[in-house]
Amino acid sequence: MLDQQQYESQVQGRAEEMLDAVAAQPRPSAWTAHALLARGGSSEQVTEAVARNLSEVVPGAGDGDMGGPFHVLPAMLLHSRWEEQLPPEAEQMIRDFLLRGIIVRGNTENHWLMYYAGNLLAAERWRDEDLFWDGRPPVAMQREATRWILGTIERTARIGHHEYDSPGYHIEHMMPLIGLYEHTTDEFLRTQVERVLTLKVADMALEFFKGSWAGSHSREGYRENTW
Repeated sequence: MLDQQQYESQVQGRAEEMLDAVAAQPRPSAWTAHALLARGGSSEQVTEAVARNLSEVVPGAGDGDMGGPFHVLPAMLLHSRWEEQLPPEAEQMIRDFLLRGIIVRGNTENHWLMYYAGNLLAAERWRDEDLFWDGRPPVAMQREATRWILGTIERTARIGHHEYDSPGYHIEHMMPLIGLYEHTTDEFLRTQVERVLTLKVADMALEFFKGSWAGSHSREGYRENTW
């Protein structure tokens, strides 16, 4: 039986292995640039990763200045954690995207959570700017995002994890929540985020058995249901 110290040591060791493996990938993205920065990657690699993420064209949009949840969230998680270490060019790209780009919200609850979490962190960071990307003062987006995020936390507490409840979709909810917990300046929101994260982890623990999903299965593959 592992004691707590042994458990934490093994978890940390696994985390270090993952950082090494991700940092060695040949084509980094804004999601994986954290590993580059943690492992002393070059400024060119980090800038390339940010540029690749933010210049990815949204299907059907045909406009490199348009992005969505999978652009705004990784960009702001990277900026929030590593602002002091980001290459100036990469930092400027993220700033310009959040203040001058066009960001779509998506059409599912995990999309909306990623969208609002990223926008909330951006609105807090650049709160003194006259206008946000949507043409309103940043505080307007901050209020809108906070209202929606607190609403989805309330719904989760009342009726449970309610989008597909599947092994592939917890992470799209937990990533933005963890980012908010670590970086938001709103202490009440941080408290509520911590509570719902605890609820989600407890829910996952009840449905996993020796590392494998033991509950209902859905959305395991692309457009595939196997319940």
